[in-house]
Amino acid sequence: MSVKKKIADVLLKTIHYHVRFAVFLTRRQKLRVEGKVPKGKCIFVANHFCYDDLPTAISALERHFYVLASDVDRHTLSGVLMRFNGLVWVDRTDREDRRRAAEEMKEHIRLGHRVLLYPEGLWNVTPHLPMLPMFNGAVRFSQETGVPIVPAYSLFRDGECRVRIGEAFRPGENAADATLELRDRMATLYYDLLEQFPAERRADIPEGYWRENVLERCRVYALAKKDPAAYLADEARIMFRPKDVVSPEEAFAHLRTLRPNPNNAFLLNPRLSYDGSVGTTGAAVLKY
Repeated sequence: MSVKKKIADVLLKTIHYHVRFAVFLTRRQKLRVEGKVPKGKCIFVANHFCYDDLPTAISALERHFYVLASDVDRHTLSGVLMRFNGLVWVDRTDREDRRRAAEEMKEHIRLGHRVLLYPEGLWNVTPHLPMLPMFNGAVRFSQETGVPIVPAYSLFRDGECRVRIGEAFRPGENAADATLELRDRMATLYYDLLEQFPAERRADIPEGYWRENVLERCRVYALAKKDPAAYLADEARIMFRPKDVVSPEEAFAHLRTLRPNPNNAFLLNPRLSYDGSVGTTGAAVLKY
């Protein structure tokens, strides 16, 4: 690490207490953390739900860490907060820049710094998936450095955020299988948190509840509040797409251009129809 980066690291660790205090003063939800936050070096992996994810992590993970962050936030207020915390910017659309950012993150890990990644790559605005399909960067970092992964899940509900810290995880040799296992572990953390709330009946959930939930998250984020649907659709382009897996939008795309006739009328069967409201990207929920 260069002398300049070493000085920056010392400064970031020194001011981290003040960053945490600023986050405490501006927090919009009550925070409750479950599980033990490790003191040693580790690779934190968290779900990506909303604008408040990073401030929540700063409070919940206690000690200083570096976060891998999309450079779309470089000139926003949230970008300023991330700079004071410590980050590695990355252009998610540029393969060479992704490679450069990965090397920089691995350098931090080898130097004993704690790091945080959001392997979903974008907000999860689906009403039905605990975790979106995940990039395997955290698994590869762990395999190459020998540093364990510590999963964490944040559940925002009723003006409160509950964070559950999982057990340290060392992936096997197969990165794809290990990524699926990590995703399962994080989904389990979600269900553990969900069980703490009273059970709800579907009939009691107001119509349009999830659409309003997504819009509320977009309203507090500068890049999303002007045109939420366009923002989410644009973000969906960088979503990780597993091989041989077809999204609901793709599977039912024919319904948008179908010209009914006696030979294809069976495709209009309600059991085969799809309104786009629970798509994997989540952007479709804002169209209705």
